[in-house]
Amino acid sequence: MLRRNNIAFEREKYYSAMEGRSFLAPLPAEFTASEVGPGVRSMVLVLHHACGVTQPKLQAFLESTGIQISSGEISNLLRRNLEQFHQEKTELFDAG
Repeated sequence: MLRRNNIAFEREKYYSAMEGRSFLAPLPAEFTASEVGPGVRSMVLVLHHACGVTQPKLQAFLESTGIQISSGEISNLLRRNLEQFHQEKTELFDAG
């Protein structure tokens, strides 16, 4: 079962009069890679790579569950910030 889990982040913001600029606390690392959270990201990766679901079908599925996402964002989820997977693949290959 899928359910929406919107998260509102409250980040500290400070103004430095000495430096003449503001500082904004960063988001948690798992939420900086895309517009969606890590749960949606992992689901998209599994459905596409393990189940062979095409990008248009992914978009239709996500939108049918109430997740508004563009085809460009789906493409970004499938192509960007995948270094950890490549590293794991290399480690598995090296281990034999």
